Amino acid sequence: EVRRAIGSTLESGETTLETVAAQLNITPRRLRTQLSEANTSFQQILSDYRCRLAKKLLANTNESVERIVYLTGFSEPSTFYRAFKRWTNETPVEYRKRKQR
Repeated sequence: EVRRAIGSTLESGETTLETVAAQLNITPRRLRTQLSEANTSFQQILSDYRCRLAKKLLANTNESVERIVYLTGFSEPSTFYRAFKRWTNETPVEYRKRKQR
């Protein structure tokens, strides 16, 4: 449910704990508590969601990397590139080339 709410707010750039909690009709504190009880955090779920979405878009579409930056909710390409490199040890371009062979 949290992942679905993240997905629906990602492109708008409004993906915060507060906006996701509001979509789920619970308080931010309650959401944080529930995630903690599940041994995760909002930032971890958001990062995992962005990583999976970026990998899927790079491997299965011809969307430009610049567009994927936007679609995954990043405001700056440099931040996306750093995050992607941290997730995969590859640049987005390297990942795409390897996956589209």
